[in-house]
Amino acid sequence: MSSRPRLTALLAVTTALVVVFTAFIATPAGAAGKPPGLASGDAAYYADVGPLVPQSFHRLGSQEIAALAGADVSDPGFAGYRSDDPPAALFVHVTIGKGQTARAVFLDDLRRADQRFQTEDLIGFLADDEIPADQVSVTGGEWTDLAVGDAARTATYRLQVADETVHFEVLSMVVGRDADAARVDLAHAFAGAPSVDTVDLARSVAARIRAGRPSPEEVIATTGFVTAADLPPGWQQAANDSTVNRGGSGSQTGGHQPGNDAADEVLRIARKIPACRAFTGLAGSGSGTVGSVTSRSPRGTDRIAFDGPKFTLGSAAATSQVTVFPTATVADEVFRLGREPTTKTCLTRLYRTVVTEALQKAGKKLSPAQRRELRHVVVEVTTPKPPSVGDDVVLFRITVDLGPVSNVKLVVEQEFVRVGRAVGTYTFSTVGDGSIRENVVRSATNRLAAAPGVR
Repeated sequence: MSSRPRLTALLAVTTALVVVFTAFIATPAGAAGKPPGLASGDAAYYADVGPLVPQSFHRLGSQEIAALAGADVSDPGFAGYRSDDPPAALFVHVTIGKGQTARAVFLDDLRRADQRFQTEDLIGFLADDEIPADQVSVTGGEWTDLAVGDAARTATYRLQVADETVHFEVLSMVVGRDADAARVDLAHAFAGAPSVDTVDLARSVAARIRAGRPSPEEVIATTGFVTAADLPPGWQQAANDSTVNRGGSGSQTGGHQPGNDAADEVLRIARKIPACRAFTGLAGSGSGTVGSVTSRSPRGTDRIAFDGPKFTLGSAAATSQVTVFPTATVADEVFRLGREPTTKTCLTRLYRTVVTEALQKAGKKLSPAQRRELRHVVVEVTTPKPPSVGDDVVLFRITVDLGPVSNVKLVVEQEFVRVGRAVGTYTFSTVGDGSIRENVVRSATNRLAAAPGVR
């Protein structure tokens, strides 16, 4: 047998070992509890780390896992992944415990992790009729504490079978939320260098557990965010972007958020413009609490808004926000506000005032002649017809011609797209002509249209 097939075969055996020691030695969940906390049915969601591992890994089906383990693995909190190049395997097992008793049991089990992986047991598992025990050796296995989750321990074993070597890395972690806790076991088998950073992976899983499973609305919203893959080469996520990404999710907001100086200033100006009455009703509503689900539309209908990441390329920027309404009918009713003649009047006056006041503040650094020229700055708002995307679409283009001051033209494009009960807001700003908006919006809204529950 050549080296690669033998190595693959050994990896398969080690994979079976991983299955056994992570799937079948599990502390049972405690008695049922009441939310808030962790739901036992969410174990499968937390165990799904596919987006967090290298693309060379593919998820194993239940039959593949059963074939490796020699027994059925019906626990929904168990997930297995395998890579053929380089040969490696990864298994994740999440067990949810309700109440303080389960948490105490998990922590005690973590302290005794070394007893679950005895060297003699590993040798006995690897040896068979073709490979006697005297050709199997297991070294390593020094368990150390990690500052991951609430508590964690890890160890790496070196498995030598005949003349082939496989490393077996194990990380066990306890993560609490409210009165409940989850025990997470990660097991990584690899032939050469590790294919997965299990510590980073554990941190990501812990963050997901503490954040909780995303709501159906968040799942919808995050599919409609602009991503780096939607943008041309060179665009980068803003270094100071504070967007919270919960496993690909964005930050959730409920209407206008206090403490955002720029938004507060725009809202202050809008309230002085009669044509912006409906606009301020939308922008200024909500409880003002991050994570709130109580933002109100003009007719008192709940909505939830999520902010996506910000991307930049030089002075250009691209952002996205997706607002999810209870039904498509409600979303359509609110969306029609953007088509009202008063909305264009509002935005024209609002942007002109905002830009003028900003320039006046910046004008303190300009020469007297340049400050006099500020009154000639032209702010134009148009509503060009965009390509058909989603169920409904409206586009506003704001052009600020600073020619009298600096011979620069600023262009902001804001496109609103309704898809079912979701409305995506896509904003692009740049200096001069040329726009990436059309292709980027089409890519994001195509994903949004495929989101479960959007219709």
